[in-house]
Parts: sequence; structure tokens; C-alpha cells
Amino acid sequence: MKQNEPQTIEQIAQEVYKISGQEALKSFAKIIFIAGGIDEKQESALNFNDDLAKKILNTELSLAELDALFQSNIYNKYRGQGVERQNMSSGSFSEPDRSAIIECFKQIGFIDEVAPSREKYDEVLVLGASMLGVKSRIDDLKALNIKYNKVSFLTGERALWMDSPSDNFASDKIAQNLLVQRCDNPEVTCDSIDKKIQEIKDKHKIEKESDILVGNLRKEIEGFYTENYLEPKKQKFPTEADGIEYMFKKDEFFASRNARCIYAKKSPEKPRVDTVDTVNEWFKEFEKGAKTDAGYYCVAISDQPFLKAQSQAFGLISNPNIQIEVVAKSAKNPNSELLLTEMAGTLNRRKLMLERFAQQDSKSSFSPSSAPSPAPDESAQLGPTKKMPEHI
Repeated sequence: MKQNEPQTIEQIAQEVYKISGQEALKSFAKIIFIAGGIDEKQESALNFNDDLAKKILNTELSLAELDALFQSNIYNKYRGQGVERQNMSSGSFSEPDRSAIIECFKQIGFIDEVAPSREKYDEVLVLGASMLGVKSRIDDLKALNIKYNKVSFLTGERALWMDSPSDNFASDKIAQNLLVQRCDNPEVTCDSIDKKIQEIKDKHKIEKESDILVGNLRKEIEGFYTENYLEPKKQKFPTEADGIEYMFKKDEFFASRNARCIYAKKSPEKPRVDTVDTVNEWFKEFEKGAKTDAGYYCVAISDQPFLKAQSQAFGLISNPNIQIEVVAKSAKNPNSELLLTEMAGTLNRRKLMLERFAQQDSKSSFSPSSAPSPAPDESAQLGPTKKMPEHI
């Protein structure tokens, strides 16, 4: 798939989101209609009909053009730049429209559980996230009735969030405790970190007469502790990788299992490491050690509604011996705004990946021109299939 080549929205839905069947495609069109994904105009589900579904699905746009519309009319509208998922607002839709959106997302595979298809795998891949997200995925792994040889946590150079309960549990403030350990100074405690966070917020409020953006707050926190406490000791600010290693080393479940962290470094051009970076790093490690022509079976642990976005990274692995399934537990009480922004984010991730890999050498391990097409069915299984045709 070329991002600037015109095609119908139906074709994009089938290729990027793996949506098949007329009812599921109609649900995709209905989501776009209600949310105003193309024309910005939010509509009532009651006004949707088959003719409108056909009109939307037959609309010709390039992937890049549809991505630009989704970013403007969906992502920015319902989430906003710099807003973390846990801080998203709700209430954008009436109850009937919210229910209609959620039912449509159920039809296109963003809500229901995706379970493993095999009983035994060579490797489990636990996708990185906040500490809360990783804990949830570890719990999911424990609940799966499967056998495997090793576990790899795919993580990277994302600074832990000192201000967020997602990285600091009530029972264990992982991010703050790691920072306290590294600073190794009696001035730095969990309480003093909380006070510094509030101080930065209050100062910005007085000087700028507005609340500081979460992203800017976290940059200031990282900068303050790095400059004043960490650099003099030649230490670095704690990252997601540090938090995950801390978690699995404390968990007796992994004591008798072969577990490791795959660490992806942040590119200077990007704000932080993403799933593509961590998968790419894992694949480089795999190619260094893999010496078999037999099938290599992996199961990646995600959760809904993030499976489709995170699956994009695995779709471009070129080794025909690797089969990867991305599995996820179902989404409980899903937020319609979050579902919408994950739909937009899935398309954006595909676009960015195509841009990135188009710049790489055609012989690269992660080159789209040499990668197999993902499996065409509704599951998230990705593996050795026919090579992409020329127009992809």
C-alpha cells in the first residue's frame, strides 16, 4: 500500500484494519459518519443508512489524505495533542450515539477478546506501556493457558511519569521510588517529588495564567532532577525499561522463567520510543541469534482497544519463518472517545511506518517491499504469507 495512492475507504479499511464482511464495513462507515471523520460534522446515528454507508466506503482518498482528516476531525477533536489517554474527556455524544459507536467498534474488532490459537509458543512478547498497562499484561499472561520457552518485554527509553498513577501504584510508587534510589540524596523523597510537581504547576499557573500541559510538566520534572541530582552522579532518569525490569524481577512468577527486557533507544527526531521501535529492536536481536529454518511462533500480549494499532508494527516483519499472533483481553466499559482516537491512531501508525521504511534500503529487515502481507482474516495472526503485491 502506498500512502499517496488514491483508493477507496473500503480498501483502506480492509488493508489497514483487516475489516471484512459487509456488516463490519458498514459499521466502519457508521463510525466515520457519527464522529464526523471526513466532514467534521458530528451526526446522529439515527440519520445513517445504507446509501450513506456506500457513499463513505466508495469515497476515494489516499491513505495520507484520510489520515490527515482523521487526525484533524477525530484525534485532535476527541483527544487533543499532548493529552494522555487517562486524561481524556468524555461526553462528546448522546447516549444513543455513544452506544451505537461502541457497538460498531465491537463489529470491527476493537473491543472483544482475541485469544491465542496455539497451546505452545517459542516466545511471548509483552508490549511496553505504562507500569499499570504492563502489570495488566503480566496478569493476562499469567491467566493464559499456554506453554512457552521465554518471555521478552519490549520496552524502551521513555521517561517514567512521576506525576501519574499509571506509573505509581498506591502500594508501590515505582517511578518515584526508582528516582529516589538513583538520586541517592535525603532531599529526594516521594513526598518531595510530589511537592516539586505541585510547585511547577503553581508557578506556570501564576506566570502563564493557564494550566501547564502534561507533556511540558514531565519535561520540567525530568530536567530538574537530571540537572540537580542525576548528572552529578552520572545517573540517568528512570525509564519504562527500568520500571518493567523492576516489576518482573520482583515477581516470583518469572523466577523460574527465562525473561528479559528488549531495550530500544529513543531517536533524536522522535519524542519517545513507540511499538515500532521496540519491535524493530526485538527483530534485530532475533536475527542475531536465530539459526533455524523452522517456524518460530510468538504471541504478543496487548489489550483492547490497542491491538489493531500495535499489530501494525508486526505486519512488516520480513522473515517468513516468524509467525506472530497479537492477543488481547476484551475492553471493559470502553470510552467512545478513546475508541475513536485509537481508530485514528491505527491509521496514523501505518502512515508513519510507510514513511519510515520507504526511506530505508530495500534489503532492510523491516522494509515493506519485502514484507509479507498480514493474514486476511479477522484474527490478529501475522505470519508467513505471500509477499505484498507491487501496489502495496
